[in-house]
Amino acid sequence: MTAALATPRFLMNGLEDVGERQAPLKQLDYGDVGLTSQLHNQQLAESVSVLMGLSEDSLLKPFRQMCGQPAPGDELGAGRLRD
Repeated sequence: MTAALATPRFLMNGLEDVGERQAPLKQLDYGDVGLTSQLHNQQLAESVSVLMGLSEDSLLKPFRQMCGQPAPGDELGAGRLRD
């Protein structure tokens, strides 16, 4: 309320009808969104490549260790970063 009193009236002209003129935002389904730029497609491909290249044994290692099972695989984050 205080901000409204301190704001000059000429800055507030027309603010009342802004909400009335614009339709509310609608939620999109995943299928309604597409990647159209080369940069986005490259990032998507690289992300998929990294995820598909992860070792299942390395991902399951901490859970197997907690259960006392044999835990083959490397510790995640223990290796050097790939270029």
